[in-house]
Amino acid sequence: MRNTIAGVIIAIFALLSCAGVDMHIQKEKAPARIAKVQIGTFEKRNLGYDPYVALNFADALKFELFKRGVSTELQRVAASTTNQKTNEIRLFTSDEIKELGTTYQFDLYVQGVLAEITSGDTIETNTSSSITVFLYTRAGEKIGEVRYVLNDSLSNLKTLEKIASAIVKEISSVLHTGS
Repeated sequence: MRNTIAGVIIAIFALLSCAGVDMHIQKEKAPARIAKVQIGTFEKRNLGYDPYVALNFADALKFELFKRGVSTELQRVAASTTNQKTNEIRLFTSDEIKELGTTYQFDLYVQGVLAEITSGDTIETNTSSSITVFLYTRAGEKIGEVRYVLNDSLSNLKTLEKIASAIVKEISSVLHTGS
């Protein structure tokens, strides 16, 4: 009886701690081959102070794409992309991405949101996080979204690398990436 209860408790914890990727891509609207990706901004949504988590994720994403033979460039944030009152970075609109597409030659533009919520008290806290990556064509048309949800903090570099790897693997399984 105790073994059964212990097994059920372990199974519940295993299910609650699961992380995973959910993706939807309109493949018919995607470029035939993805050879160059422009990595845009990643908006950070949490109350904690970690100014580099979004940049660390963008770097991890760039590295994972590089390993698959995809040329990447990190988008430098222009002054018009920040909220002057709070100095927060915002995501580019479809029209802004289309305008970037005339200047920079890329096949895919990615940007997204990193969110982290911590709840509980000083004795027991629960952290859940998600990273959502939005995929756009050079013409500014949104063609997909990839979401990774986990019960862990995004402050851990190994976690960010694991998420970036999983996201790029999923994108590569649907879109033809590499040179």
